[in-house]
Amino acid sequence: MWSPDRSGTPWLPDKIHWWVGRGLTLLAMINCFLGMKAKEWGAAPYVIVSLLMAGFAVACVVLQFTIGDVHRDSSGGGGVGGRGERDYIEIREQVCLSMRVTATLSLVVAILAIASGTPTRTYSSCRVVTEIGASYNYRLYWDTLTGASTSIKMAMEAEVDGWVGFGVGGSPLMSGIDTQVGMMTGGGAVVDGMSSGSVRPTADGTNDNTAVAVKNVGGVLTAEFDRVLNTGDGNDNVWLATGINSVVVAVGTGGTPTTTGSYGGHAARARFNLDFSVASSCPAPPSPPPPPPPALLDGLSCAVVGTQGMRVYWQPITGSDTAVTLGMSFPTATGWLGFGFVPGATSMANGDFAFGYLDGTNQMVLDTYRGAGSGVVSIDSTNDYTGVTVENSGGLLQAKFTRNLVTGDGQDRDIVAGNNLVAWAFNSDTNPSNPPVDGDYHTARGTTTLNFTATAVCPPPPPPPPPAATAQIDLTDAFTFSDGPFTMRFKVDTVNNRVSFALSKSGSAGYVAMCFTQSAGVMGPGDSYVAFASSAASGGYVVSDRQNPSGKSAPPADAKQDVLGVSGSETGGVMTVEFVRALDTGDNGDVVINDADINIVWAISDSATPGGGAGSATSGVSKHATTSTAAIKINFFTGKVSKDDLREKLIKAHAWMMIISWVVLIPVGIVVARFLKDKLGVWWFRVHRFTQWMAVLATFAAFGMAIWFTNEDFKGENKSHKLIGLAVVLVAFLEPVLGELSNLMWSPDRSGTPWFPDKIHWWVGRGLTLLAMINCFLGMKAKEWGAAPYVIVSLLVAGFAVACVVLQFTIGDVHHDAGNDKEMDDL
Repeated sequence: MWSPDRSGTPWLPDKIHWWVGRGLTLLAMINCFLGMKAKEWGAAPYVIVSLLMAGFAVACVVLQFTIGDVHRDSSGGGGVGGRGERDYIEIREQVCLSMRVTATLSLVVAILAIASGTPTRTYSSCRVVTEIGASYNYRLYWDTLTGASTSIKMAMEAEVDGWVGFGVGGSPLMSGIDTQVGMMTGGGAVVDGMSSGSVRPTADGTNDNTAVAVKNVGGVLTAEFDRVLNTGDGNDNVWLATGINSVVVAVGTGGTPTTTGSYGGHAARARFNLDFSVASSCPAPPSPPPPPPPALLDGLSCAVVGTQGMRVYWQPITGSDTAVTLGMSFPTATGWLGFGFVPGATSMANGDFAFGYLDGTNQMVLDTYRGAGSGVVSIDSTNDYTGVTVENSGGLLQAKFTRNLVTGDGQDRDIVAGNNLVAWAFNSDTNPSNPPVDGDYHTARGTTTLNFTATAVCPPPPPPPPPAATAQIDLTDAFTFSDGPFTMRFKVDTVNNRVSFALSKSGSAGYVAMCFTQSAGVMGPGDSYVAFASSAASGGYVVSDRQNPSGKSAPPADAKQDVLGVSGSETGGVMTVEFVRALDTGDNGDVVINDADINIVWAISDSATPGGGAGSATSGVSKHATTSTAAIKINFFTGKVSKDDLREKLIKAHAWMMIISWVVLIPVGIVVARFLKDKLGVWWFRVHRFTQWMAVLATFAAFGMAIWFTNEDFKGENKSHKLIGLAVVLVAFLEPVLGELSNLMWSPDRSGTPWFPDKIHWWVGRGLTLLAMINCFLGMKAKEWGAAPYVIVSLLVAGFAVACVVLQFTIGDVHHDAGNDKEMDDL
């Protein structure tokens, strides 16, 4: 539709194209920050994107005042001041650049498991390899050696469909290990190999294993072999008859291994020291799994919701049913659980909920509802539940009740014979109030769709974890690290390949936690350890091994608890919990502690002890009250600690960028536009545009920083500051758009100032400036800054107010219309 003969640029399609492009670019830039937050990237990408945005803004300003806009029409100019209409090629380039910046990578984690069996031959010694995980029950068998022994008889076994391995010697980096890998391939083989690093070992060319026997019975793979201690083979290590051998065990699942060394990588591995001359015995086989849950919910269909063990039950609805029996359960010693029916998956508004708990001996199921919007639920005026039963048996909280499908109660939602959108939640620490109040917050929640006509069975509950193997905690001459209320002592034992920790905080309530993280200063993904007092623990304290997949929700307990020993005490009002774990647990998701810097974060809660003070390793954990703010790296071998308080630096940068934008730049632009048109001539508009655009772009950059360092979204502390800040950012984009429209639509012949877009631009800008100034003070209060920033900002705000009053009575406001000077004609 373009023509070189046109006298100006039409709104359709050209100007619409420009403004849609500008808005889309801004939204895409904001979304880049949101995407980086979603993936919990570190600070570097935020800094890079912020610099690119700032560079784009500076380039636009410099080119505007040096080259000006370029457009295609016969007039060579248009609008005000010969500025013309812009092609905005820069915007398209920026969109492409933003798309490149937001490219992400994916992480894949696979978790496999094995268990125990029995050997074919009889051996004098046996060792359960707890280092690879108690749930695996990997066992080694051998005939005890003496100083005169020249060979050894061995067996290795695990419940596995791939291979089972054992190795001697080599380095911690998995090179130079003399490996034996048992498999069922070819009727059974034990492959003699040598590892060369992180890749799987290959056959060494000479198989020095004899009397090989391999079988797989009931899923238990057992591989036996005889072996000369010193084979004379250059690809074998010498095994010591007496003294310490550094050995490695591993298991693999899936695929069909071959005797040439082509097989899948290990599912788990562990390294430890072993003396073949020291007799050892294995404990009796583990006790059978516990019986299923009590019969309260037997016979009902069941669905597991969430990842922490909550279940929802129902009696399948048939065509003639007018009522339904429902139930729910969650493994906790105290607290509450609930589920209900909602119209949408993203909100609890207009929902109908049941909350079950035990109030002493009273069995409680509250019939509640929530109206439109957010807030605490209310007790329904009519209790539509019958047959209520609530019990807690063996740490399993269960509730069962019946209600009509259609109650006729306006505060209830109908239950349909088919798919129902169900919201669920639980709190594993405290009972709710009756009626509920704002403090009755969940530990976890979610939504799911359940078909109440379907028959479904939940998997049997997992057996309680076996007692952790005890190991001696050694903190003699330990290193100490302190950061605010958190103190940690640690010591590495290179002989037994273990590390001991002691975590301390004030008071015995709540918990103290540490997390080894992938990204500095960020809660997850990571390997967490949560320590707390528990009357249910034999030693009075628990350290729960947990996987923290995101850092945005309570970390679930790890399926394999790798804590080998726990002790604790409270002295002088300070709780200290000590524990020990292997340097390399062999558990996928657990960090390997080596002689290198490792990222850590810590967290403390001074209330809501997990499990109500009688918790276990699987009890729910409420949100922390205090956490580290620095990027902390520790070398646990050398004790070297480095801290970079990047989060605090970004918070300060965010604060001062907002203060400069909304207490300096925006007020300057307002004063120039309202009072100084006559004094500055054509420059008033240039100064006004420059200050306002710089302030808006700085606001967006500061908002990107806030996304990175804000962990609680819009919940918890400083909620008002966050919500006002979000409103300011969203509306801030509207202001320059209105300003540019005012410029484009201005005419020297108009008889007065129209409401759209001019006056709307003024009043939205005034309101936005007032909100932003208030929010600057709220932000300073949130960070508990001292008096100096308050004084500086107060003086700037007061100076702006005084300037407006003085100039209003001395110069007055100046507008452009048929009765005023037309400075903008010369722009």
